[in-house]
Amino acid sequence: MRIFSHAKRLNTWLGRCCGCGCVSLLLTVFAEAQAEDFTYITTNGTIVITGYNGPGGAVTLPGTINGLPVTTIGDYAFAGQTNITTVTIPSSVTTILVAAFENAGLTSVELPDSVTNIGWEVFSHCTRLTSITIPGSVTSIGQSVCDSCPNLMSATVGSASIGDYQFYGCSNLANVSIGNTVKIIGAQAFANCTSLSSLAIPDSVSTIADGMNGWWAEGAFSSCTSLTNVVIGRSVTNIGDNAFFGCTNLAVVRMSGNVARIGFHAFMGCTRLTSVMLPGSVTNIADDYSFFAPYAGTPFSDCTSLSAITVDPSNPVYSSLDGALFNEDQTTLLAYPGGKPGSYTIPGTVTNIESRAFLGCAGLTSVAVADSVTRIGSYAFSGCSHLTSVTLGKGVTNLEENTFRACVSLQSISIPESVTSIGDTAFFGCASLPNIVIGKSLTSIGAGAFLQCTGLGAITVDPLNPSYSSLDGVLFDKGQTTLIQFPPGKGGGYVVPGQVASIGSGAFDFCTNLMSVTIGNDVTNIGYSAFSSCTGLESVTIGAGIQSIGEEAFFQCTALKGLYFQGNAPSLGLDVFAFDTNLVVYYLPQTTGWGPMFGGRPTAQWNPHIPTSDTNFGVRPNGFGFSITGTADIPLVIEASTNVSDPSWIPLQSCTLTNGLIYFGDAQWTNYPRRFYRIRPP
Repeated sequence: MRIFSHAKRLNTWLGRCCGCGCVSLLLTVFAEAQAEDFTYITTNGTIVITGYNGPGGAVTLPGTINGLPVTTIGDYAFAGQTNITTVTIPSSVTTILVAAFENAGLTSVELPDSVTNIGWEVFSHCTRLTSITIPGSVTSIGQSVCDSCPNLMSATVGSASIGDYQFYGCSNLANVSIGNTVKIIGAQAFANCTSLSSLAIPDSVSTIADGMNGWWAEGAFSSCTSLTNVVIGRSVTNIGDNAFFGCTNLAVVRMSGNVARIGFHAFMGCTRLTSVMLPGSVTNIADDYSFFAPYAGTPFSDCTSLSAITVDPSNPVYSSLDGALFNEDQTTLLAYPGGKPGSYTIPGTVTNIESRAFLGCAGLTSVAVADSVTRIGSYAFSGCSHLTSVTLGKGVTNLEENTFRACVSLQSISIPESVTSIGDTAFFGCASLPNIVIGKSLTSIGAGAFLQCTGLGAITVDPLNPSYSSLDGVLFDKGQTTLIQFPPGKGGGYVVPGQVASIGSGAFDFCTNLMSVTIGNDVTNIGYSAFSSCTGLESVTIGAGIQSIGEEAFFQCTALKGLYFQGNAPSLGLDVFAFDTNLVVYYLPQTTGWGPMFGGRPTAQWNPHIPTSDTNFGVRPNGFGFSITGTADIPLVIEASTNVSDPSWIPLQSCTLTNGLIYFGDAQWTNYPRRFYRIRPP
């Protein structure tokens, strides 16, 4: 006979000897459960267990205490009880409340069929738990029931639903049996279960829920990196946002004929998925990305082995042609398979290339856009890392934001006269693009359109363009009073033309080959981030007309040593010189507004002087020479010319006024009929 008890046990040996041998019997008797092992409360004639103070080990909960049924295990009742190894729950219990066994020492759990309600985090962080069975009697289940149980290897689930985060991060969970009573699989229910290799979703399931926190959240099975094969039951109508996001080994997906919706990023990053067959029932493929830029994609983005998306001919909303996904009448191209290699010609029926249609299509090498196409959506070709050439049709009027963002191999693109606008960062990061030709019809270029195009050496504008112009490969407004874009691939030194009054936001951003800049007296404003991340820039001279310098204008110019102001101190935005740890700001005598620090960087007066009455001035045995005095340690360059009316200045020496004094001698002066000298900042 066995009666439940926490520890007290009576071992009785009964034996008798006889002539033929010894007969014995071991009788193990468990005494009645002790109420003092538990704390509890009485509610409506039932017992709620609120705590445990017994010795641990194998714990059996009593079915009654003081003659009343035990129906509920309360919030945190056994939380943190690492000395508990197993628990036997009586059939009187119907409810297990929040975190009842959180972080307990349990190794296995089997719940009785009487349990109908399970709260949040009941078994979460039970690091020794290896198996669990949840019966079909459970009709209500909270979030994170077995969240972060790293040694859980098998689970049998018969509840009406699998809760949000139910097995989240159970990295050793390899065997899952989903009963035919389950109707909903919650958000992130199996996310990061990295040992789960195959899955059969029964016909009872109708919904695989969306990610809890929107498109960026993990989905029901996201990052199950060992998952290779999924069979989706016949009742599933919704495959939620991010459902299989990042399942990098998923090669086979079988959808039933009742799936109506495929959510955002549902299969994004499934890099071994080679083909997808969409049944006739699919009428909603999530494609509203207005809030999600710049990271959103189609449900099949970054599926780098995907060579074909095929649609059942009976589908009333979608169709396919040569492996690409279209709307029903093939006027809109919705998605191109990311693993399909080679070139592609847009069919002549297409008028619209949807946003992100080719996002991350690494195998695409060239594309020809038909004249029928009038719209190319934002991010349409973003991240096509092997795309080298693009021919745009004559119907395209606008390149939307980020259209060719991060097409790092793009070398050639023809922009037809029909194009009137280029959106923000349309060619951001096109590092191999050598030049851009802007026709006479293009009248709007968005912010940062050519940002980080580190190979771009020239921007050429048609002289008939009413809005823009170019000079020496640099983009200006029509009147050349605003410098809009310096080609990021152009290097060396640059002198801003004299008529320029403003340097636009981001004009030199990421021009990493630029070494020095001279800005004339007509410039009054330097815009936001104008020279940001010019990591090769060492010296900038700014004319006397400057009045304001925008936020982060010289942000992270890590090689910048000297900024030489010719006039009074201008107003500064925030973080103008952030991370410019080598920078010293120099100013001229008689200018105002300067202190020991400017924008967080030290200042020094730049005041080199040639004393003509000094004994060192004039002809000496080593040639013509002179002394230079001024503030200690200021840098300078000595130059010479033979004609001051039409000068061509030649640098003779770069030096620093160590201790405020240096002598310069020109041994070559006799080789010229006359020679003039000047001192300038580096």
